[in-house]
Amino acid sequence: MSLDEVKNKIVGLALDEAKKLAATLGFKQTRIASQDGKAMRLSMDYVEDRLNLHVENGIVRDVRTG
Repeated sequence: MSLDEVKNKIVGLALDEAKKLAATLGFKQTRIASQDGKAMRLSMDYVEDRLNLHVENGIVRDVRTG
């Protein structure tokens, strides 16, 4: 599944729902990359099956891999 397809499924969901769906899509990890406009401290390692979630008011607004 492409990143665009993953985004189409996850963006707009509540954080808990997005994490559950990510797991069913085969992603082993999720993490919050930003919340309410504030960037979180993240390691710089790239993990192919990890999703970085950008969250505003409890809703996922963007998704990236790594």
